[in-house]
Amino acid sequence: MQKLKLLFIFIPFLSSFSFAAEDVSGHRVGAGYNKVKDVTYSDYSYTRGTGIQLEYGYDINKVFGLNVAFATHNENAAGLDLDGFSFKLNSDIGYTFVFDSFSIKPYGAIGLINLHEEYSYGSLDYSGSESSLTLGIGTRAVINKHFYADIRYDITALEHVDLDILSFTVGYKF
Repeated sequence: MQKLKLLFIFIPFLSSFSFAAEDVSGHRVGAGYNKVKDVTYSDYSYTRGTGIQLEYGYDINKVFGLNVAFATHNENAAGLDLDGFSFKLNSDIGYTFVFDSFSIKPYGAIGLINLHEEYSYGSLDYSGSESSLTLGIGTRAVINKHFYADIRYDITALEHVDLDILSFTVGYKF
C-alpha cells in the first residue's frame, strides 16, 4: 500500500519532466473540407451543404491549443439554394502523444461560432446570422513535426437550428 501511495505522489512529478521534454508548440495553417448537417428534428435531417475550411492554430503545449477557422457551405437541391459561411474561435484540450516520427492528439474543443446563411426556396428568401457556443471532439496527427491532418466533429445549438459540423483539414505546422 505504501508503494502505491508513493507511486501516486511521484507520477505528477515524473510526468512534468516528460511534459517539458517534448516541445510541440507552434503555429499551424491548413485547408480542408467541411460538411454541415441540420439535426433540429429527430426524424428529419438534411445536409445544409459542404464546402471548404481554412484554419489557423497555435499549439501552446501538449495539452492546450487555440484555433480560428473560416468555413463555407452551399447546397443546391430540390429548389433550395443555400449559401453560408462561419467563423469559429475555439480551444482544444487534450494530450499530445509523441512518438519517433509522428504525434497524435485526441482532444475536446470548446468555443464560439458565428454562422451566416442566405437561402432561397421558391419565393421565400432568408438572410441572417447567429452566434453560439460550439462543442467538439477531434484528433490531430502531426507527421515529421510539420505536416498535420485533423478530423473534428462539432455540435452547435443555434436559436433556430441545431447543427453537426464534420471537418477534415490538412496543413503545415511551423
